[in-house]
Amino acid sequence: DCYGGYAKMATIIDQERAKDLPVIVVNAGDEFTGTLWSLTYAGKESSTFLNLLGFDVMTFGDHEFDKGPQVLADYISQLNFPIVGTNTVPNPSSPIFNKFSKSAIISVKNKMGQEVAKVGICGWVTPDTKFTSSPGPDINFADVIPSVTACVAGLNNQGVKIVIGLGHGGINDDLVVAKSVPGLSLIVGGHSHTFLYSGRPPKLSVAGNTTDTPLFPYPINVQNDFGTTVPYVQAFWAGRYMGRFTVTFDAVGRFKNFATTQPILLGGSVSESNVPEKPSVADLVQALSGPVDALNGQIIGSSTVVLNGRPYLQDPVTGPGSAEINLGDLLTDAMVWKVAQNPSFEQQFGPNVIAATNTGGIRVNVPAGQLTRAQILSVLPFGNVLTIIQMNGATLRSAIEFSVGLFTPTYVGNQFLQVSGIKFSFDPSKPAGSRLLELVAFNPIAKCFTPVDAAATYNVISNDFTANGGDGYSMFATSKKLLATGPVLADVLAEYVQNFSPINITDKLSLLDITTSNRINVITANNPFVSQKTCARKMRRSLFEAL
Repeated sequence: DCYGGYAKMATIIDQERAKDLPVIVVNAGDEFTGTLWSLTYAGKESSTFLNLLGFDVMTFGDHEFDKGPQVLADYISQLNFPIVGTNTVPNPSSPIFNKFSKSAIISVKNKMGQEVAKVGICGWVTPDTKFTSSPGPDINFADVIPSVTACVAGLNNQGVKIVIGLGHGGINDDLVVAKSVPGLSLIVGGHSHTFLYSGRPPKLSVAGNTTDTPLFPYPINVQNDFGTTVPYVQAFWAGRYMGRFTVTFDAVGRFKNFATTQPILLGGSVSESNVPEKPSVADLVQALSGPVDALNGQIIGSSTVVLNGRPYLQDPVTGPGSAEINLGDLLTDAMVWKVAQNPSFEQQFGPNVIAATNTGGIRVNVPAGQLTRAQILSVLPFGNVLTIIQMNGATLRSAIEFSVGLFTPTYVGNQFLQVSGIKFSFDPSKPAGSRLLELVAFNPIAKCFTPVDAAATYNVISNDFTANGGDGYSMFATSKKLLATGPVLADVLAEYVQNFSPINITDKLSLLDITTSNRINVITANNPFVSQKTCARKMRRSLFEAL
């Protein structure tokens, strides 16, 4: 029983178009990456369905550039509606040069085919795309606010008063645009996968009480610097929901009112929002799914050991459990490796040798033997992306202290961090907040571990959920983001497995086994504290000073 999908989207679009009010269907980007479909069809599946559903306009997401500029140029050519890149600046040598628009004007018509309004579109993508994707040397990204300001002014000069922004900068950056750019009427956002909803969302299963958790109401009404209100909406991620709203503007394009509509959960029969599939679209999905199903079973590598994705709990027979899991070790090592593939990032921001990801994001164990793409997606099913944040040692220490705060012999907790590039020891018998006994970080210059310095600067590679404060990591949410939205974690892990198979990380079966990687040590009577500091002499205070 599935959520989302083009066939369910088609049902909602048809229902809305059957009503009396004119309809615009827009897309804020990230259409063809991170799925087996995009790996199979390289965007052709997206263009096929977006055309079929009758989208009016879209903007670039950063992941539209993942497969390089030529694939993106081919994708743009397949669309029968405009794609807008207000702050995307290609050189004449780029394959996408002159393939897209800096703005668009949509003729909004009623059911009789009569034009009732002209709506301008400005669309932008985060400048981080230069680092998060593969646009190549011939595509650059201008600062968003001046680009959008010029776009809106240009549309106003053409007599267009209603201007909708399609923002792929993430909620924080897009809200700054809403506040700072004069003349914007509304923003439809993306990139940060933020769930907005007013009131209780529909149950994912009628038999239970589980719902998705909204972070903010739908819409967020931003009071801009020019005395007007700019509504901001976003519809979560992966087509699970479809944003829908009715909005009224005055004669000069200013927001008047927003009807009490909500994002629609594109749920199945067991949910509280059962949306049927449009048969003709569902048939096309089925017709195209054969190669995708084959890729799903594609072998990408192998492992000589069981990859343990869930922490062991204490057992009356086998004894203590384990906080550290080898699949957590593998994933965080893969994250560090992936960032190291872009040397320019280290040149700009400094060393990236520490990774930390929440245990709750790793969902299943994987048996020894051949590894398939389907297994990687079952390990990391949430579509989370790689994020890099910068903090001082005191903040890093507070995060690890929080990580171990809920630990008991029978409960590890989803918030517990799996790590690479650091090691820590803690005593669960002590009060929460005072458990951390030692925290050491790898120094890439000396090739050894040295105590984390409270005043030094550290870059931490994580996932977007944790980096944005998920699972209670408020100290991460307030840290400086060097890279807000990088590659999809499942793609990072799959690439690492392909490059380094067979995987032979020793499976850590017990807290008492200290012969393994031993990144996380739980101190007990039978496992006394032993320092993991390995640097023979005192190191410089900061890795950045050492470079």
